Amino acid sequence: MSSDNREFSLPRRVWNLIHRSSSSLAIIDPQFRRQPSRYFVQGGLATIGMFAVLLFVDSFSDAALVAALGASVVIIFVHPTSKLGAPRALVGGHLLGLLIGSVFSLILFAPPVNAFLEGVQVLRDLALAASVGAVIVLMAITDTEHPPAGGTVLGMSTRVFDPSIFAIIIGAVIVLAVTKRVLRRYLRDLM
Repeated sequence: MSSDNREFSLPRRVWNLIHRSSSSLAIIDPQFRRQPSRYFVQGGLATIGMFAVLLFVDSFSDAALVAALGASVVIIFVHPTSKLGAPRALVGGHLLGLLIGSVFSLILFAPPVNAFLEGVQVLRDLALAASVGAVIVLMAITDTEHPPAGGTVLGMSTRVFDPSIFAIIIGAVIVLAVTKRVLRRYLRDLM
């Protein structure tokens, strides 16, 4: 028998891993097999939510901020009942990320500091890491934990401060919070 005529099949162990394993090991979520349309509907709603965000934010010049907002969309539409996606966490976490990021931006891009840091990248990196640490502590203190806000603080800290970006991101976050509120009866946890 030539190798060209062999039928390809997955080894039994791989097949079982994909289709019959416990939910913690399965590649395909068992809930998907029961309700595939739910996944596609929420994926479509997430697409609309992200599109609404992209109407506010320039996805190329503000890539880090868009990535943080995209991560928020994932939380809202994959696990909508999570405390991490609650309006308080969503708005509060990004607001703290914007505030802390703005403070670090004003410091890091101040002419004497910026000139000093030009030759010492490790100190700039340390300051950026400190901005993430600061936002984590403040989110924990204020009970507004929202992991994508770590991206927001970095997105703001790595650019020259621009108040219009601050307003645009807050507007986009509010659009996300309102979108979640309006669609809440249609959203189910997909995890």
